[in-house]
Amino acid sequence: MKFKFVFSLLILTSVFFASCDDSALNLGENIQPTSDKISIKADTFHLTTETYMVDYIYSTPDSFLLGTYIDNVLGTTRADILTQFYYPTDYKFLDKSVAVAAPDSVKLFMTFDSYFGLSTSPMEISVYELQDSLRMKENYRSDINPANFVNFGKRLNAENEGIFTVYDVKENDDNTSVSIKLNNDFLNRFFTSDPAVFASDRNFRNFFKGLYITTDFGSTTLLNVSGVYLMLYYHNTYTKDGSISKVALTFPASNLEVKRVNRITHPSRPTDFTQDDEINYISSPANCYTRVKIPIEKMRSRLTLPANKHRIINSAILQVNVVDKDTIGTRLPYVKNMLLVKEDELDNFFKNNKLPASGSSYLVSLDSTSLTSTTYEYHYTFSGLSTLIDAELKKPAESHKDGYVNMVLVPVDVNKTTTSSYYSSSTTINSVRQNSQLQAVSVYSGKNKKIPMKMEVVYSGF
Repeated sequence: MKFKFVFSLLILTSVFFASCDDSALNLGENIQPTSDKISIKADTFHLTTETYMVDYIYSTPDSFLLGTYIDNVLGTTRADILTQFYYPTDYKFLDKSVAVAAPDSVKLFMTFDSYFGLSTSPMEISVYELQDSLRMKENYRSDINPANFVNFGKRLNAENEGIFTVYDVKENDDNTSVSIKLNNDFLNRFFTSDPAVFASDRNFRNFFKGLYITTDFGSTTLLNVSGVYLMLYYHNTYTKDGSISKVALTFPASNLEVKRVNRITHPSRPTDFTQDDEINYISSPANCYTRVKIPIEKMRSRLTLPANKHRIINSAILQVNVVDKDTIGTRLPYVKNMLLVKEDELDNFFKNNKLPASGSSYLVSLDSTSLTSTTYEYHYTFSGLSTLIDAELKKPAESHKDGYVNMVLVPVDVNKTTTSSYYSSSTTINSVRQNSQLQAVSVYSGKNKKIPMKMEVVYSGF
């Protein structure tokens, strides 16, 4: 009797759920019709890329390059220095009734953190005085013509001064600085105890406009100069007892107080780059960049949705994969920081000291993936391009020349400030400037048969 009751209850329950099944399945559609469902799709687009030559950058260096270096792949880089010097505002000469000052010597000192090339190769460094002032508010280009500022008939080096090698034979070690004594004509002109000269920046720069530092020979050594200083040595003869005291005054070429320009030229470099190359190059300073052409009109035709859907670009990712430099043959260090910027905004971005802004410019650092404990694959990943793609798709088709949005990969120097608290830390980007260091990277192009450069786009409609 009990069994029959349970069996009857099971049959009744089954009938109940069977009768409710169709209603349950249609419950979502009653709330949200099928036509209103959110669609999510993805697509991949191969990009057109090419290497092109760069004639100049805007020169605002934190450090300088000096010398000449020949790279087997990217050609010859030659670098000179034009710089002002900062005067010691807190120093005063003794009154002549107390002591009479007389000059002894003046020397140019340069410190360098590293170098490229051969440590035993000699280079000759020549020094000239600027005849025209560098203007503080001017954005000077790296292809500046020194003839507009320098009288090359007046070399300042003292006799037999300026020949230098990184390797010091006596010390059996590499040097970390260069010292060049300047001639007596310059010493007698530069030395002055006139207080009016040191009364203001303008007075001092009218009195002494700066130096041009270059190399006359040596094609295998390029110094990475971190500091430039003029040292003035003089002595005081005291009127009371005739005793003598020696003094050394330092005039730094500090990047915060004076104008500095690193002149960069490339006497020879490859010129046979085409859009069919399987490898593209990015090299600094002022050597070559890579143009990336995003097929925005092809995206417009392929990123489709039903007519009643509103399209949103959820993500657009560009990964720029690096070719191992041992494969290429260059010995230059990889580019550390890379900016992807719209080509028509490139000049304005750096000329006006802009910062990265979503929709037109994106900043990333070199990243890596470990293959083994000792080998890595390197890449630059731009993961925030959805704003750019979405904005370009909203523009009329005729605004895109040949159906593309042209972007440029640019090596940059980045100045950041990090603040930390007990709970968190944050980083603020203070400046992004065209890279003034000798760096290079080769990347797989859009035509590469193994790893073509491409963009992955995820979009949705509702």
